[in-house]
Amino acid sequence: MSAIAIFEHTDYKQVIRQMLSQKGEWGEISRLAAAAGCQRSYLSKVINAHIHLTPDHGAGLCRYWGFDSQQSEYFLALLELARCASRTYRDYLEQKLARLRAQWEEASKRQGRTQVLTGEREALYYSSWQWTAIHIAVSIPELQTVSALSRRLQIPEPLVESVLFSLERMGLIRREAHRWKYSSPQLHVPADSPWVSLHHGNWRQRAVQDALQGPGTGALHYTNVQSMTEQAFMSIKGLFLKTIEEAVKIAGPAKEDELVTVNCDVFKV
Repeated sequence: MSAIAIFEHTDYKQVIRQMLSQKGEWGEISRLAAAAGCQRSYLSKVINAHIHLTPDHGAGLCRYWGFDSQQSEYFLALLELARCASRTYRDYLEQKLARLRAQWEEASKRQGRTQVLTGEREALYYSSWQWTAIHIAVSIPELQTVSALSRRLQIPEPLVESVLFSLERMGLIRREAHRWKYSSPQLHVPADSPWVSLHHGNWRQRAVQDALQGPGTGALHYTNVQSMTEQAFMSIKGLFLKTIEEAVKIAGPAKEDELVTVNCDVFKV
């Protein structure tokens, strides 16, 4: 089971069932029982009835599955939550699980992105979608001049030139003759940054502008409000995280021909 699949679950027994389904239940349940240090019949009852494993059993399963420390911590917290009788301790465990999920999601989104801006540079860079657009656009050979950027992004040339010089001072781009070149790893705005909401808002406003142009742009705009279970919500969020990971893998080695933005929102109202 992938790390993302672990963090989709809100019940440790769901994790066990999924691990069994991946390898085939026949014979595997005996191996899981041996790894946990319990009888096969007891593990079967755990899966199908209202009894629970102990933390010691859970630790044995984590070792058998090859979970890393973060996955193990999440699985054992799920196990403790299922066994918990105290409302106070339950609240603590739910907060811990939410924190572990958030840490994993942040790490997933940061894949391949190694540089983080700070201070005044961060405030400038995330003040408008135009900064990000110009920064990434100069990685495309056809968009490495002020005039080309102005035409493509519909931004006045003086503003384009001002942003370019600022990006150069930040060390994010470089000038070669009369062209501007991309010279930095892709940036990441941390989830705890005071500018993250502005960054999201900038590009969602830009997405609305694109949607108003109609279907002729070839873009995809999708909004759907639904009611569902907590488990369904977690599974859908996990699906989008997998998609983000795959998108990074596809985009990384791809030739720089088009300037593209990907916005993703999955949240509870």
